[in-house]
Amino acid sequence: MKPEDVYIHRQEPGIVVRVTELRGGDVAFAPEGGGFVRSASKSVFESDFRAETPEDRSKRLAYSKDAVQLEWEDPEAKIPAWLNGRYWNGWAMPVFEKDDLLQAVSSGLLSDVEFYEPADMFVSIMQTDGSQAMPAIDREQLFPELAKRAAAGERLIEMPIGGVDVTIELYPGEDLPTADGSTVHGYPVGAGSWCWETYRAPEPGSTPTP
Repeated sequence: MKPEDVYIHRQEPGIVVRVTELRGGDVAFAPEGGGFVRSASKSVFESDFRAETPEDRSKRLAYSKDAVQLEWEDPEAKIPAWLNGRYWNGWAMPVFEKDDLLQAVSSGLLSDVEFYEPADMFVSIMQTDGSQAMPAIDREQLFPELAKRAAAGERLIEMPIGGVDVTIELYPGEDLPTADGSTVHGYPVGAGSWCWETYRAPEPGSTPTP
């Protein structure tokens, strides 16, 4: 056992943790996707958790079709998405098919997101502090430069445009493994930075919380 090793709960395999530190006879660990650090004796930890195997990891990272919604949106505002066992601070990390994203944008479920066909990527551009109006953007000049930076591995860019500080997130398409052994071509819009939740239909007769 060493820091960064991943372990799975023996009784509840949906609980996946990562070892953060070994402290004498104790093990410090946190949810694999980030969260509060806890500590237990090594004997108690190993009675509750087992080391993740390559087969476990392959199954955990395989994608299945589901749906998600942003934490602050209306309970009915769902978007079809592919999900696996990865989380970011407890939030889902979805991958979307192109048509589902375009539909979400056109219907108003997503804003500040657009598709750049030449680079096969979605681009999100938002004000950094939210206190100013969005500047005019010369897409013919900016997007080819963003494509070059995405090809070099950049995903998050902060820069001024027209005197306004903006945050740009780049989401190139990628082929990912699914649970049935095939692949899906998707775009991880907001995965690892937005508060995505797995969609759960409201209970019949329930009133959404304001």
